[in-house]
Amino acid sequence: MTNNNRGRFFVIFLALFLVNAGTALGWFPEDHTYFTLSEMRKMDTAITRLCAGREAQVMFGNSGADVPVIHYLENKLEGYKGTHSRAIYSRCLELAGSDPDLKCMCYGLGLHIIQDRSAHYGFVPEHIKRFWGSNVMMHPIIERLATDQLLDRLGRNNDPTISVHEIKDKSKHALDLLWTDDKYYLLFEAASGLDMSTDFAAVDAALKGERWADEVYGKEVNLPMFYWLVGFGVLFIGVLFVVVTAFLARNKLAVISYGIGTVIVVIGIILLSSLFMGKSWVWFNYAASATSVVINIDDTTQTVEQTLANTRRFLETEQLLYDGVLVDDASGLDHLNIDGDMITGPLVEAEYGYKYFVFPVAVILILSAIALLWWRMSRG
Repeated sequence: MTNNNRGRFFVIFLALFLVNAGTALGWFPEDHTYFTLSEMRKMDTAITRLCAGREAQVMFGNSGADVPVIHYLENKLEGYKGTHSRAIYSRCLELAGSDPDLKCMCYGLGLHIIQDRSAHYGFVPEHIKRFWGSNVMMHPIIERLATDQLLDRLGRNNDPTISVHEIKDKSKHALDLLWTDDKYYLLFEAASGLDMSTDFAAVDAALKGERWADEVYGKEVNLPMFYWLVGFGVLFIGVLFVVVTAFLARNKLAVISYGIGTVIVVIGIILLSSLFMGKSWVWFNYAASATSVVINIDDTTQTVEQTLANTRRFLETEQLLYDGVLVDDASGLDHLNIDGDMITGPLVEAEYGYKYFVFPVAVILILSAIALLWWRMSRG
């Protein structure tokens, strides 16, 4: 984790909720489920015929692509970028061989990649730049609002191929095959070169809203230690703030300082409570949805139609074509292209305003305000 991230406890507060479902998701699970299953059920292609009775395999591959995002805040981005690249899709099909179950899982992975391209190279970076926000903080909020838009439209204009209720249910159970046959996640590991068994279990538990330490399908699930350290770290900062206030307090300004420290402590308690209760994903959904009061995004109808069109093209061709052009990357982060050249990702470019202006200015102002408060508070 970079020094810059260590200073952004308020960013981590929001992002922590996201990583439990798989944090920088291009679309939320519900969107991917709708894009994939609605088009598969309408079309007659070689892929849809092969996978007609294997929707579970397709959705496992689709959701599995986002599993490495659980390490997003640890600055371990190579795994996430790797599962959003053309290379892993090709490798997956190669390793799947003639096994139809595994081939359908690989097609689900390919669908995820082509669907994420429209988000990570389109409306998400556009809105991050517009709001001068950070990728970690704004990314999940923008996607949550996009999901709310889509589900609201589907609720008002019913799609006969799949209902909103089924979308939510299929999303919740997208990784169920993890507990029925090891071959699916083992193919993911072989294609990506990553050890992902624990991460798959953690993301599956988050999707189901289970307690992290409970046994899910007979297996124990634990969230990686890093996220517990974040929660305890925030709590420690809050307690330290209160202790310093008690040491320096000489007048009534201490009330303000105690209040700030108490808020930080409460945030730490909320973070830890979400982990203990296994409700991080659920709480994030509520928090992100509530932001629609102050943050609005453009209508996503056109983007959804574009994503559906690219989904149909993939089902027809088996190729990662975005508006007719082969996709090397769908992560939106810095990556090497097919020629080995380093490409700056649009999500990285979008947060330049935040990284080089908003954040430094905010840190200076906050630290200056705290220093001034403590100095005035310490004078009798």
